[in-house]
Amino acid sequence: MNNSYPKSWSRIMTQTIAELNKKKNLTRLDLKRGALALVKGLNVRNKKINAESEANYIKAVWDNFQLYEMALSVIGMLTPKEVIETFPIYKRYDGHKYETKDYFSVQKSLAAYDLNQPINTVDDKAFEFLWDYDNDDLVEFAVDFMGAMSHINRLEKGKDLFSQFLEETQGIKSRVIEINGIEVITFDNDDELD
Repeated sequence: MNNSYPKSWSRIMTQTIAELNKKKNLTRLDLKRGALALVKGLNVRNKKINAESEANYIKAVWDNFQLYEMALSVIGMLTPKEVIETFPIYKRYDGHKYETKDYFSVQKSLAAYDLNQPINTVDDKAFEFLWDYDNDDLVEFAVDFMGAMSHINRLEKGKDLFSQFLEETQGIKSRVIEINGIEVITFDNDDELD
């Protein structure tokens, strides 16, 4: 990938946030521009959180999470029709064969929404909407957003979301070990740890 591409989207994201922050009233086009800039900008950022101290790490985790929350909030202000215009549905038609989402499953999930009403009108449905939607940029954003939530969960509960899920639903505990200077998460059944 060309090194200027990530820098460009990061710059566009920062400029768009600053520009829209100055406006008293946002137009529908402003919201679409904001959502596009935030999603593209967040997708090209380095996902690794580096900090020199624990306090800096905590601040960096929360700042990162708040950026994703802001982006999700802006996406929730869009209508499904505007999301489709800004982030077209990926034209994949064989989801039934591989049991994955595709154009047809997205169309089916869109039937649950009023295409002309903002996604978050009734409830905070933006993440659920993204989960069912198929666009490479939005899929990457949703996965990275879950990563940001996992960092928050690790701060609050001492384990990432996946480890917590496995422990609560399957009784499988995780632990961190170091192999050749790299921290690795391993998973064990309860019986093996006792």
